[in-house]
Amino acid sequence: MPSVVVECGFCHCNCDGEVVLRAFYLKLTLADENTKTLAWCTGQTATELLQISPDEFYELSEEEQVMYPSSLKNERFIVALVNCKRQAAVCDSQTPEADAAVSWEITRALKYD
Repeated sequence: MPSVVVECGFCHCNCDGEVVLRAFYLKLTLADENTKTLAWCTGQTATELLQISPDEFYELSEEEQVMYPSSLKNERFIVALVNCKRQAAVCDSQTPEADAAVSWEITRALKYD
């Protein structure tokens, strides 16, 4: 049986034949009238905040992908935050030290009209 090597189109890491679905990993600055906080989220919460699925985002042109997040800067959300320490590196492109400063996870998001 031939060996299959799958390479990530973004970071060019070999995935040893294991296919991973497209997903978002967001680091966001949350702000209200008094303060700003850096937080992260993934999965359904990230999809709710971006208002687009990872597959739909991938189908946008590169220029549209760059512009898309800025189109949401005036959107308002009610979010649930959890204080946690997350230590993960994605294909060695991030160091644990980079994530150490982000100790807040957005676990739920609801658009505020």
